[in-house]
Amino acid sequence: MTEAAGRWLSFPIVSLIDDLAVQVQHNCRISDARSWGFHSVCGLLIRLRELYKWEMGLQPWSRTETADVMAWIEPKEAEWERLQEADLEPLRIGGEVSAPAMPTPSTGTSSPEASTTPPVTAWR
Repeated sequence: MTEAAGRWLSFPIVSLIDDLAVQVQHNCRISDARSWGFHSVCGLLIRLRELYKWEMGLQPWSRTETADVMAWIEPKEAEWERLQEADLEPLRIGGEVSAPAMPTPSTGTSSPEASTTPPVTAWR
């Protein structure tokens, strides 16, 4: 077993996954904040309803009350306004640090985000 593999096995996997999920979700919020004004009104409303369902843990086909979604939108927009100029944060997994990837608008492919924290491992 390599030294790196030994380090990975010394961490409880559930804890690693939970920690990574929190970090990725934070970077997703920043990504959302950067692109929330680029959709048509109809497209934005559909995306917001789907995001609401996902964040609330609802099934995609479940019915939602418009009032519930509308009450959720105002704080979501405030969060996006606060985060839209934020830098994505490096992802930390068991002592390893990787630069986050941000899809490029023209191609949809990912590239490492420029960060003030130099990555130990490039994110691919």
